[in-house]
Amino acid sequence: MLCGSIGVNGKECWSDYENWLLSMPLTGHLNPMTALARKLQSRGHEVVFIGVPDIEPVVRGADLDFVPFCENEYPPGSMAKTWGGVAKLHGLTWRDTRPGN
Repeated sequence: MLCGSIGVNGKECWSDYENWLLSMPLTGHLNPMTALARKLQSRGHEVVFIGVPDIEPVVRGADLDFVPFCENEYPPGSMAKTWGGVAKLHGLTWRDTRPGN
């Protein structure tokens, strides 16, 4: 639920914020996005981070407002199951990309 009685810093809805940020729930995406959000805040902009529940600790740890979405589709703990395999990938060599491989 994005609007209603979320009560984030007196805001009733994510649309009450000047800037909304949404990121993939992966460290390589979250770290730069939270840095961007902090920079916007430091320049006087209102920022809210919108994301799946699993990223809330990271966002709140960066002292940013957070509004969850897709709580039913991605309950807490589901991102580790969904994206856990990505952490084990090591990339491809140019040989892996050639036709016939």
